[in-house]
Amino acid sequence: MKPLLNAKGIYIVADPFTLSNGVEYQCTGIIDIQTLVYEGVDVYTDLYADNGLDSTVYTTDLNNNVSIVSLTNTVDNSVYQLPDSYITAMPSVATIPYSRIILSADLGPLPDDLTLDSALGQVSDVLSDVIGISPVVLQHRVSVTEPVTVNEHLILEQNRTDAISARSTPYAQIQHLTDLIAEKDAKIQLLENALISLQ
Repeated sequence: MKPLLNAKGIYIVADPFTLSNGVEYQCTGIIDIQTLVYEGVDVYTDLYADNGLDSTVYTTDLNNNVSIVSLTNTVDNSVYQLPDSYITAMPSVATIPYSRIILSADLGPLPDDLTLDSALGQVSDVLSDVIGISPVVLQHRVSVTEPVTVNEHLILEQNRTDAISARSTPYAQIQHLTDLIAEKDAKIQLLENALISLQ
């Protein structure tokens, strides 16, 4: 059985070839024996005789244009080669590679008493809106190597808070407009209440 290139899943092979039980393999190479022979590779010695197969089996596979398949173990990345004639079952559909993605943001030195709960929640909301998933946002702390004096702390905090009000990012603009709408809604509600009281 000739697998699709990059097809990943559980493969079953016949003796004398063996694969790790329950481990997914990915097809990372397919090349026919005739091409390997043309390139000077001694396929019979390296693969057939080394696995106890005689020259008759090799000649039959050569005449049937059998390919040598490279299967990569997805656990330890070891590569296993065998003729496709010894593959008895394989994934019917190639799977899509997935990886766990972790984003990080270095905020630089900040005072230990600064609460980031609100920021973490907003980061989670933004990622959920943009990507469509609800991520787990965690806070990690690394000690600074240089001590921060009280005077330095006051200057750093002043610069940080000034920067917040000076932001012109899309998020800051949206937040500003949201605050304006809330303020206008409150004024409208006051005016409506005043009109109702005059009736």
